[in-house]
Amino acid sequence: MNASLDWDALAHRALVTAALYGIGPKAGAEGVVCSLPSALGGTHGSGMIVTVDAPELGAKSFAAARDAMTSEGVLAVVVGSRAALGLLTLVPGSAGARTDAFARAARWAEIAARAPRAPAVGPSRLREIVAAASNAGLVLVEPDVPHVRAQPKDAAERAVLATILLGATARPLLFVREGRAPKGGLARIRDERLLDGWIEGRSRVPTAPPPSLLGAALEALAAADGPMPGKDLLREARARWTEGARTAGTRAPTSASDGAILAKELRRLWLDGAIELYAAAPGAPLVAP
Repeated sequence: MNASLDWDALAHRALVTAALYGIGPKAGAEGVVCSLPSALGGTHGSGMIVTVDAPELGAKSFAAARDAMTSEGVLAVVVGSRAALGLLTLVPGSAGARTDAFARAARWAEIAARAPRAPAVGPSRLREIVAAASNAGLVLVEPDVPHVRAQPKDAAERAVLATILLGATARPLLFVREGRAPKGGLARIRDERLLDGWIEGRSRVPTAPPPSLLGAALEALAAADGPMPGKDLLREARARWTEGARTAGTRAPTSASDGAILAKELRRLWLDGAIELYAAAPGAPLVAP
C-alpha cells in the first residue's frame, strides 16, 4: 500500500463517518480492510473496505469491491479537496497578531496540517467517482451539507460541496449496495453516536468561551493523557462546568440534551481538524501493516 498515507487514520475516519450515518459495519473494526484500488478484488468478506482515489479507480474497481464486501458492507473512498490541500502548502502556520483573511487562512492551516490527508480531487473527478460506483450498483450516502441553505437533492452534489467547498483534507465517501441505501442517498446524522466512541484533543486543543459545556470538555481533553471515551468526557465536562459555575456564583443549566449539544460541537471541531474521533478503541493499530 501507499506508505505515504496514514491508513490507520483514514480507516478510523471512515468508521466514525459510517457510525454517524448509521450504516457502520456490523462487525465493527474487526471487518475493516484497507486496499489500493488495484487490489480491491482481494478483500473478500470485508464489512468495510477503505480505499483512496487513484487513476485506476473506476467501474471495474467498484464492481470488485461490491463482490468482495459482505451484503451489509460499506466501501469508503477517502478523498481530499485539491484547493484545501494546496492551501496547506502555501499558507504559513502562524499569522501573529494579524486579523485579516490571510490570518484566518493561516489559523485554519495550522489546525488542518495536523489532520489526516488523502489524495486530492476536484469537483469533476469526484462526480466521476460517484458515477463509476453507480455503474457498479453502489450508491453514495451523504448527509445535508453544513452551512448551506439550499440543499442539493443529488448526493454527488452534496459530496462536492462538503468536500470541496468546506475544505476537507481527508473525507470518506461512503458507498453501499442499492438495497441498503436510504432514499435519495440522504444520511440522517445523529451526533450523539460520537459519544459511543473516543475523543482526543490534538497537541493544541482549541478553546471555547467560558463558561460552557464545550469549554469544559475542551479543558478535559487538554488535561487528558490520551483519547477519552465519549461518555466519560460528557461526565467530566458536566462536572467541570457545574464546579466552575458554582465557583463563579452562577448556574450551569445541565439537561438531558447535553449529550446531543456537546456531540454536535465536537463533530464541528472534528471536521475542522481540531480534534480526533474514533469509533473503535484507538490503542492498537486498526489496520495491519
